[in-house]
Formats: sequence, C-alpha cells, structure tokens
Amino acid sequence: MIPAPNISPANTTTDSVTLPLFLESGDLSRADVLLFYRKGGFYPRLIRYFSSSHFHHAGLVFLVPKIDAGFKNSFIIESSTGGVDLTKLSDYTDNKDDSVSVVVKRFKAPWFTRSHQELVRGHMLNFIKADYDYSTIGKILYSVLARSIFGINLARYGWARSIALSEKSGRPLPGEFICSGLIQYGFFAAINDLVELGELPHTARREVLFSRELTSTEQPATERLLQVTPQNLADSEMLEWKYVIKNGRVYQVNNQEEALKRIGVI
Repeated sequence: MIPAPNISPANTTTDSVTLPLFLESGDLSRADVLLFYRKGGFYPRLIRYFSSSHFHHAGLVFLVPKIDAGFKNSFIIESSTGGVDLTKLSDYTDNKDDSVSVVVKRFKAPWFTRSHQELVRGHMLNFIKADYDYSTIGKILYSVLARSIFGINLARYGWARSIALSEKSGRPLPGEFICSGLIQYGFFAAINDLVELGELPHTARREVLFSRELTSTEQPATERLLQVTPQNLADSEMLEWKYVIKNGRVYQVNNQEEALKRIGVI
C-alpha cells in the first residue's frame, strides 16, 4: 500500500505520494503491467484510434531496486521501433508537464510467484530477440518498409487483421504496434510452459489470457496473442488496477473509471 499521508507532509497529500517515496516503499513489483497515455503525438493518436483504446502503449516492469540488488533505477521492458528496449521508468515519469500518465496494473492470481514473474520477462526477451532483430542496416530499412505497409493495412483492414497479415507474410511487426501483444505473449508462454511441465493446472492458461476473444481456446496461436491491444489489458479483470503516475505523483485507483478520471481522459 502507498504510505499513509502523515509519513512525510512534504512528500504526501491526502490522495497521493511523490514518485520517489512510492518507489522507495517497494510497492512497484516485477511483472506489473504499465499502460501509457500521452497527450498529442501522431503515433499515440494513431494507435489509440485503430486499437479503440484509451492508451497508446504498454510495458512490463522488468527490474525494481527493492528486489534486484545492484540497481538504482526501475526498468521496464517494452516493444519499440527498434525491437525491444529496457527503459528506465523515469524516462516516462520525469516529464515536466502532464503530457504522460502511467497506469500500473497487476496480475492478481494468488499462485503467481516471483519465479513466474521472471519467466514472463524472460519469454518477452526471447521472443523479440528471436523474431525482431534490427541490428543491421538492411533490417532497419526493411522495418521502415514494413511500418509503411502496416500503416496502410491498418487503415484498410483494422488492428487484428493487419497483425495477422504481417505474420502471414513474414514482415516484421512494427514494435510500437505490438507492445500489449508482447506482454500477452510473455504471460501466456511462461505459464503454458509450466502447465506442460505439470507444475501448474491447465486452468492457469485461461487466467493469463487478457482478451475475451482469446478464451475460446486453451492454446491460441502466437498471432492471436499479438493482437491483444492496450485496451484489452485495461479491460482485463485478471489485471487489477493499482496506481496512476502523473506529474511526479502516485495515486491509488480501484478501477478503470477512476484511472481515466485521474489521467484526464474523462
């Protein structure tokens, strides 16, 4: 829980604490799901429009200093134009205005342990490294072309079919368009491995499917996992609402409506 307001009058108000105090408290956890809202900008608006989402980007908490010794900053893993990035959370939260808000959601299954968190982030790294290597000039040029084609397909066919067409053709998926799908892939791949090993029951698979459209099968294809949107993560009842980070302060929220009001969307 966020520390009570009387801990430090300089750092707290009746409904929030400063981000440094929040991070010091240890309330941010590995494998927390982050949803991002940015005012303005071409790509944020494009992604929100075509994914019918209030949010344009998603990431996963990768490292937190309270748990991972030797680190002074919290890092997130995210899909981006360059493939996969490990980015300091402060790169998003240290904005001088209120243009960027970050929502924290958390997978709430009681059986989900620290070792499960590590597997999720590992699968996210392995997936990107294997399929979206942008290390050469040729591949970078190819990714630019793929982004253009993907943008055209978005306008013609919509979100889900555009991702399916890119997978079918073998074109690399633009990273900024599969951020939420990557999180879904990481959770499902990690838990599916443990189910196959007999360490978790088969029902655990369905618990980590964050889109209602995926629950019709126990083992959805990768392309269907990648079609999960930021709004699917927002709507998922398996991810509980925890916090909104805005203007260097952290607010507790209990549901999507509270989060959107705090962000200023509604």
